[in-house]
Amino acid sequence: DDLYVCHHLLLDACRRAGDERITQVQAAIERLGLSSNTVSAKYVVEGKELQQVNGTESSMLEDSVERLYQRVCKKTAYRPMREAVPFGFVQTSSEENQVKSLKYHAEKKALA
Repeated sequence: DDLYVCHHLLLDACRRAGDERITQVQAAIERLGLSSNTVSAKYVVEGKELQQVNGTESSMLEDSVERLYQRVCKKTAYRPMREAVPFGFVQTSSEENQVKSLKYHAEKKALA
């Protein structure tokens, strides 16, 4: 965990500074098999504790998340920040998939 956090901080610093060594840091993360902990959001609805994790699951939840996303974008200045997407994912995915990844964070799913 600590090793991933250190590498992630270095990766983020390289990304913000435009430092080309970012690819070396990403390669080290992959070579060492480092990954973050699973992110979850716990919440209570009608006295029942529920939990969401990052990622897509069901079409019903996907519809709710999409409606929430569209409403927030329409009524606020919110726009997805693709800089928040992990560098390795940016290198291998489309812009559409990066935005989708941001939409399905556990906290947003809990709000939907």
